Amino acid sequence: MRAYRAFLLVLLTLGIAYSSPTRAQDGLTCVRFTTDAVQDVGNNCANVPVGTACYGYGGIEISTFGSSAQSEFTQPTDRIELASVQQLATTNLSENSADFGIATLNLQANLPRAFPGKGVVMMTLGEVYLENQVAPDEALILPEEPVAVTAGSNGSTLYSEPSSPVDAALMLGEVAAGTQLQADGVSPDGDWLRVFVLAEKDYAQSSVAWIRLEELAAPVNRRGLPTITADSLTPMQSFNFSTGESQSICGDQPTSLLYIQGPEHIESRLIINGADIHFGSTLLIRLLPPGNILQVIVIDGIALLNANTPDQLVIPPGFFSQVCLSEPDEDGLRTVGSDCAWSEPQILAGDVLESLFTLLDDGIPQNLQYYTTTIPRLVCPSGIGQPLCTIEAGDESLDAYLDELCDAGLLSDEVCEVYGS
Repeated sequence: MRAYRAFLLVLLTLGIAYSSPTRAQDGLTCVRFTTDAVQDVGNNCANVPVGTACYGYGGIEISTFGSSAQSEFTQPTDRIELASVQQLATTNLSENSADFGIATLNLQANLPRAFPGKGVVMMTLGEVYLENQVAPDEALILPEEPVAVTAGSNGSTLYSEPSSPVDAALMLGEVAAGTQLQADGVSPDGDWLRVFVLAEKDYAQSSVAWIRLEELAAPVNRRGLPTITADSLTPMQSFNFSTGESQSICGDQPTSLLYIQGPEHIESRLIINGADIHFGSTLLIRLLPPGNILQVIVIDGIALLNANTPDQLVIPPGFFSQVCLSEPDEDGLRTVGSDCAWSEPQILAGDVLESLFTLLDDGIPQNLQYYTTTIPRLVCPSGIGQPLCTIEAGDESLDAYLDELCDAGLLSDEVCEVYGS
């Protein structure tokens, strides 16, 4: 019953009204979802490989790029490679359907092949539609195994991207002679290799760097390594997200969300409805009625919108930003409107933060995540006038992380004041 209460609280505080079912539909109640469905997903989708979607629970339909692979994705525990998925749709919990669809997707995204873990984890909740925007013949497919390389006798310099001539402004650091690195791609000119290395950036660590072949200890067999450009995208790293309008048995409005988690404080990158979103580490994505407002909620770490531009927005934990979407195109897809801009970061209401804490503490199996998500909590003292509300991160490492950002001037004074930093 605790998980049931958690989901009700989320529906209420995320602006989704709840009303009790007027009659049982084959024993169907909201309790079935909260007590059965999510827990089943933890069993059905354990140990999903990177680059794979898993049939978690309920009603799910897919279409593929010119093949019949969808016939292999028809029941819980089934898996399918993301490179072949063109569309994926999950159903809502309604009086006409006993299937609350939940799919999990483990994306390679921008992470290197040698990076340990699950990739970027996504979970659809309710009536969600995902349209893959990376065609199979354009997708970056990393090798099954990275290639081991060794820094030369004078060490090697790491760069954030390849350049010719070499641009010192792109330097990330150096590695000592004899250092072993794992490479998974080559630059278009063949002079650089992309390697797995954790490098400090302003808001999160990068997981990749570029190294010149001439600085390595021995020649490298580049056969089998894909060419990687600034525009390269792995399967489903870019997708269109939309939600349906069916009425949920748990309320008068849809209960459809997309949960995303990357490695903790490691920069991940996805393109959602044309919006380039960098983050580290946990987000919720939803559409606001009537489906033309895309909202990004940060529940752990940082999100960067308009990253690496003069208009960059930094969204910290407990805040959200939203942007309007275009009218549907001929395929029914909406993208960020040409005359729209992301809103300034806004703090979530305290009851929303509390509901997210309860849901994520009880609702999502931990074997599907990298870590237990720490949800910030809003504390508003009583008193005359309008006392300042503060956010308590609730985790020492997150507190220290936010303090570092504030000390470095990477968060505004107003935001830092909310965190007490």
